[in-house]
Amino acid sequence: MSGAPLPAGFAPTNSPIDAVHLTSSISPDAIRARLDALLTRTFYSGAGYVFESDPHVVEEDDALLQAFAKVREGDRRHAHLLGTVIQNRGGVPQPGVFPWWDLDLNYLTVPTIGRFVLESMREELGLFEVLLAAWPANDPGSKATLAWIHADKVQQVADLAPVMAEALAREAATGKSAIEAVKKARTARLAKEKAAAEAAKKAKAAGAVKPVAGAAKPAAAPAPTAVDLDPNEPGISKKEKGRRAVMRLRAQHGIVTPGATASPAAAAPVAAAAPAGGDLPDPNEPGISPKEKAKRQMLKMRAATAPVATAPAASVAAPTPAVAPAAGAELLDPNEDGISPKEKAKRQMLKMRAAAGAPAAAAAPAAPAPTVTTPSAAPVVEDLGDPDEPGLSPKERARRKVARMRAQQN
Repeated sequence: MSGAPLPAGFAPTNSPIDAVHLTSSISPDAIRARLDALLTRTFYSGAGYVFESDPHVVEEDDALLQAFAKVREGDRRHAHLLGTVIQNRGGVPQPGVFPWWDLDLNYLTVPTIGRFVLESMREELGLFEVLLAAWPANDPGSKATLAWIHADKVQQVADLAPVMAEALAREAATGKSAIEAVKKARTARLAKEKAAAEAAKKAKAAGAVKPVAGAAKPAAAPAPTAVDLDPNEPGISKKEKGRRAVMRLRAQHGIVTPGATASPAAAAPVAAAAPAGGDLPDPNEPGISPKEKAKRQMLKMRAATAPVATAPAASVAAPTPAVAPAAGAELLDPNEDGISPKEKAKRQMLKMRAAAGAPAAAAAPAAPAPTVTTPSAAPVVEDLGDPDEPGLSPKERARRKVARMRAQQN
């Protein structure tokens, strides 16, 4: 609908009487335009918008909301009276578009929206004063109505102003206390971090303090040797663990490893004796692997069957050649738990040779002896080992078969 006046004699049909026009007014009369503007502002009042929007409400906003409800009720009465004045001047009351349609007042606090309501009410007071000053003198009744609305609006502003001031002060105090709480928590956190940093700095400085000149220095602890190191120390690798275990066993048996540093106890000239069963690791210790358990059992059995030999001090540096066992009982048990099939077959062969009277292989490599050429005796078939013995590898089984066939041919 355009803002131009309707032509004379034009009567539109099927037009609703409450149609909302998009312009400020369709009347060229300035007084009528001001009446329409005040009608729109009282019909769509700012106090009424508080209840139609979605503000952030807290329990302390109850007094302010009640004051807004009272203002909204008065604005509805004012809109009805303004509509009567418009009708007396021959017009039709038609509220326009909400005058604050372009403002986003949702999700704000009630005191914040209340500031907007109070400012709009004070602006309306100015509009009423301008309208009363320009009202014609030949219509005293409508002017009296407008004066009463103006006086009631003045009372509304007077009643709402202190409630608004209290709400704004409360909101400011709440925000300030929240800010102070955040600052206090931040200050406490920074103080705690600073104290921790100072304590760490002091501890570091105390650890780096040099001894006073002339003071007796503490005796340095002797560096641990390879024999003294614990093979069960947590965190070491499997290779290091095995190396320490081998070094300890060699030291207990009186074997000096070239390039290794022996402990003071091992370096002293003592009698090299086989370790007792109680000195070896317990094979029934909980938590060890089956392989470790079998190894400990084998070491314990070897220590129980090994002969006790007393070596002179010079024997530590020069190992004596090993002597072959005289009887089959002194050989290693082929049925010992935890040994490989190859080791089991070798022990059985040594036991069979010892029973047949053949010399057994030396347990340890002896010093090279002068080579003596002697006629070799024909091997006994029984001494070559049974090729069908259980647990043999295919290679060992084939070797025994070939050796047996050659012995039969000779």
